[in-house]
Amino acid sequence: MPYHIAYAVNADSIDTVSSAIEASTQSARKGHESSYLGVYDVFRMPEDLIVKYNFVEEEDEWDYPAHKDRGVLVIAQQTDRPDHIANLVMGLGVDAVLVERKKW
Repeated sequence: MPYHIAYAVNADSIDTVSSAIEASTQSARKGHESSYLGVYDVFRMPEDLIVKYNFVEEEDEWDYPAHKDRGVLVIAQQTDRPDHIANLVMGLGVDAVLVERKKW
């Protein structure tokens, strides 16, 4: 059963987190920008792993307002490997907390 999983990371930029993911996985990021998600990076692992800012300026909205002290999010919108994603994020050496994990 697929899961949606999100971590809030205490980091100043998505580049810091994306660089750690690249070093850990040997996967390359692909940068994107949209009015809905803002600036973000995508890793294909095989599920899409998104690294984005918690606050989207164009929407003037926080994705996780309870975690305004954490500027970056790592999100797997749909994964069959929630434990793998958890181990990856927690193994990056960044200050991260689980903010959402739900079955689809």
